[in-house]
Amino acid sequence: MNRRPNSICLNEWVGRKVYQPKTLADLSFFKREALMTVSITDRDQLLTNEMRQFAERRLFFALSRFESKIETVSLLITDENGPRGGIDKLCKLVIRLRHLNEIVISDKDANVSACVARLAQRAGRAVSRSVDRSQRFQRHAPQSAEPSGLI
Repeated sequence: MNRRPNSICLNEWVGRKVYQPKTLADLSFFKREALMTVSITDRDQLLTNEMRQFAERRLFFALSRFESKIETVSLLITDENGPRGGIDKLCKLVIRLRHLNEIVISDKDANVSACVARLAQRAGRAVSRSVDRSQRFQRHAPQSAEPSGLI
């Protein structure tokens, strides 16, 4: 079969017809749904719209490579001692992984954006460690004790 380079054959998606899109925009009906959902809870109304977008962007940037492994990401931001100031902005991140456990990370800072940025960086490393551990465990799982094909 003579096909142009960079063309995609999607027989199973479009019946028996061979569909060859010319651009990536032609694949719009093949786009997958978002796998990872991010929810941000701000108890003390500390976040402006720009700060909320910044937090979402940092979390997606740090965790997007693990999107297929992550089910939900929840960020909770609170001000521990109210308007008195100081290092009292608490950010708590809960990441629920598919087929694995939860990862909980918390951090405090006087500046919410610095706290979120540091939290996102730590979350990327923590998810990477957890996924590596689970893959290492699956690779080294014990084999069955019965020899196959000897009888």
